[in-house]
Amino acid sequence: MVTQLQAGPPAVAGRYVLGRELGAGGYGTVYEATDTLTGARVALKRFHATDPSEAIRVRREIAALRLLRHVGVVRLLDDGEHDSGLFLVMELVSGEPFPGRSKPCSWEDIAETTSALFGILAEVHDAGVVHRDLKPSNILVDDRGVPTLLDFGLARGERLGPAITLSGTAVGTPQYLAPEQAFGQPTDARADLWALGALVYEALTGAMPHAEDDSDVAGLLVRRATQPARPIRALRPEVPEGVAAAVDALLAVRPDDRPASARDALRMLGREAPIAASPLPELRPAAVALAIDVVLRERRALDIEGPHGAGHTHLLDALVRAAPARGLEPVRTVPARTPFASLAPLVGPL
Repeated sequence: MVTQLQAGPPAVAGRYVLGRELGAGGYGTVYEATDTLTGARVALKRFHATDPSEAIRVRREIAALRLLRHVGVVRLLDDGEHDSGLFLVMELVSGEPFPGRSKPCSWEDIAETTSALFGILAEVHDAGVVHRDLKPSNILVDDRGVPTLLDFGLARGERLGPAITLSGTAVGTPQYLAPEQAFGQPTDARADLWALGALVYEALTGAMPHAEDDSDVAGLLVRRATQPARPIRALRPEVPEGVAAAVDALLAVRPDDRPASARDALRMLGREAPIAASPLPELRPAAVALAIDVVLRERRALDIEGPHGAGHTHLLDALVRAAPARGLEPVRTVPARTPFASLAPLVGPL
């Protein structure tokens, strides 16, 4: 008797076995997949590129993810070609679309998540990258309130290679496009700030800025380009005044009337910049800060390592200053001559 063995599902590049579909768009489809070399679950994006211009767009997304090795940005694990199509492999991120809870919600509910998101965006912009497609599904928030930024398929930046969007052409999701982006005008990082302002406005009010009829996208875009959004406190008077002023400024029609940067927006929101906001010689500020923020919230231990002169003392000083605002009482210990004596500030005399 001969038993015929059934082959398993084909693996992309001989390595990644596709599972359920996670999402699909005009440029590609994302699957949950299993890496047969490591056993890890990953997210694999297969692109529908059928012409050279679309292949350039894919290469730009890969370049963006290679460049943005920051906490809060989805990590690129691998990329290549399979069956004449391009693919990329990323960490599998779990969470719900921003704000990570039902809308409308209070500022207290989303303050930490929003602040972390502005910190991530500051690092993205510092790297010379503009996302250009910020929307809820491209920002996943885990059950701790920690956001991760996804999908850099429309990103632009000099370090990513040549742009392929023609002047006068709008790209992105209409409901979250800044006025200048909606009408194909030149854009910079302030278009991302407008989109993030729209996300926060929607989270706090349950309504989109300028929305009157969800089906009338053209009318929405015209109103957005010609008149200010209804003040957020007109819909939700309980929103703190400083927060409302910041969101209203982010939604200004003219880019010059918006905050100049994500860090400026953080200050307007009354939030501190990331813990290590001042430059460190070798440690990347926001990446370190976001990791530390998560560790502090979870009350876990953290080792800080690096070469001499990397800024350890500078970072610890910043942590001590920031801890009280997070409800923590810092205790500093220093080396001692006798065993365990350095722990006395924590446990008392030994």
